[in-house]
Amino acid sequence: MYKIFIGKNLKSNIILGDGIEYMESHGNMYNIVILDAYVDENMPEEFFSDRMINAASSSLMGNGVLAINYTLTSLGIANSKKLTKALAKMFEVYTLSMPPISGNRVVICLKGVDAGKLRAIGSMPKLKEEHAYITKAYSNMDEDNQEVI
Repeated sequence: MYKIFIGKNLKSNIILGDGIEYMESHGNMYNIVILDAYVDENMPEEFFSDRMINAASSSLMGNGVLAINYTLTSLGIANSKKLTKALAKMFEVYTLSMPPISGNRVVICLKGVDAGKLRAIGSMPKLKEEHAYITKAYSNMDEDNQEVI
């Protein structure tokens, strides 16, 4: 999907290590942080902590996005309100509706970002044609989807 937004100019750096420690030591560096951390099928308990949420927020520039791929296992469903409540302390929290077969939700946490700009992604013709479910998810990202996982 990055090709749609960035083309071939993606510059990345892969760091192997403790993600929370890394974010704590690299403040105000990123426009987006993508969290997809799991032990077996569940997010580790540390990722529900104030420490992690503060680290993620501080690692983002003034206008940043924390995107979390959240798996809807039995434990994931049970912990979803806990995660949303914790995230809402630092971010404006939304979820994207994904196809039910995916078994997950994408949680979008905005820090100084206008949600309307993200909704505008759905108006991109190329995105509409090639990734209809993403277009639908972004266009449905509104107040009705806030704090819902």
